[in-house]
Amino acid sequence: MSTRLQFRNLDLDPDSPVDTWPMEAIITALDYGYIDSWQRMAREIMANPHGEFAEAVEEAISLTESVGVRYVMALVLAKARGEAMTLESALGREPLYP
Repeated sequence: MSTRLQFRNLDLDPDSPVDTWPMEAIITALDYGYIDSWQRMAREIMANPHGEFAEAVEEAISLTESVGVRYVMALVLAKARGEAMTLESALGREPLYP
C-alpha cells in the first residue's frame, strides 16, 4: 500500500512544485496528504509568506476537513508572516477563555 499523495481528478504530478498546484490540489493535499506534502507546502509558505501560494493555502485551510492540519498550516502562515496566533484564532473561533 502506497502512502504517496495522489490527485484523482487532476492531471498533475504530486511531485510538481507546490506553488504550481491549483486550489483543488492544495485542498486534497491538506485533507489526504502526508507529512512530506505538508512539509513541502510549509517550506514554500516560509519562502514566500505573502505570495499566491500562501494566499491559496490560507483560503484552503478554511475548506479542509482536517482540524489538525488546518491548525498547523495556520500556525505556519502566522510564523512565516511574523504574527502571533492562538489555537482559537487559527481555527477561526472566539477565544474559549477571556
